[in-house]
Amino acid sequence: MKTLVIHPEDSTTIFLKEIYKNKNNWTIIDNPDMKREEIIKAIQSHDRIIMCGHGSGSGLFGGWFGYLINDSIVPFLKKKKEIICIWCNADIFVKKHNLEPILYTGMFISDVYEASCMGIDGMLEEDIDDSNYLFAESINYRIDEDNFFDNIVYDYNLDDPVVSYNRDRLFHG
Repeated sequence: MKTLVIHPEDSTTIFLKEIYKNKNNWTIIDNPDMKREEIIKAIQSHDRIIMCGHGSGSGLFGGWFGYLINDSIVPFLKKKKEIICIWCNADIFVKKHNLEPILYTGMFISDVYEASCMGIDGMLEEDIDDSNYLFAESINYRIDEDNFFDNIVYDYNLDDPVVSYNRDRLFHG
């Protein structure tokens, strides 16, 4: 299966690189300012699309808080065998467009500030980093398994308030 990863370069989401670590045959788009036409062309030529980074219910952010993935890209995503949407409030985007990803996220805590905003105080950045790396590594390891979503939820299971918060916001189509 030809896999495309759209992960705009951002030092605060570096843990997401674990998703595609050692996947030498996958295509990676990390340019946050890539043109819409180029993104569409790349989506059209791949079977599985993984989109990850920062975002909102309106899509996946690109450069200068514009969107790389937004409403205009949805018709091309609907034609794909598998899509994965990992950004804060991707669930809103997915529901708005009746997409059926094999994995998507709601609000997802990726740093101490977000944890505090969600009412989880006293977390250390390294604990949140460990949580995030565990999540991303599990996707890398489990991506081609039949029970992909269930296996991710099983793997991403620590006695940790951030993991619990994030796990409760993992969904599938």
